[in-house]
Amino acid sequence: NGNVLAVSGSTRACFTDPRSCNKIAFLVGLSISGPAMAAAYGGFEPMPPRVNVNRGLLLVRLVVGGILIGAGTSFGGGCTSGHGLTGLARMSFRSWVAVPVFMLFGAAAASV
Repeated sequence: NGNVLAVSGSTRACFTDPRSCNKIAFLVGLSISGPAMAAAYGGFEPMPPRVNVNRGLLLVRLVVGGILIGAGTSFGGGCTSGHGLTGLARMSFRSWVAVPVFMLFGAAAASV
């Protein structure tokens, strides 16, 4: 039917189409599965090292990062999971262009 299962599309559907309860259930399940598994198995492992960081600055960085990711998924026509998992499998030309661009810029950002 042409519908693609991806996080950005499901999130957008929750805000634009109130009848999309299956998308809401998907996002709720995705959000609670990590903490539920941690509770069932005694915690998250491995734990990252503790770093002394300014919590106010951390909050600003998280908010700005979230806004940039949201804008990028909107401009790119979907998120990395949507393009990489379902777009490539559907032989979508847009995804075959987007995924190498994600990889290129991800590698560049990681090496800075």
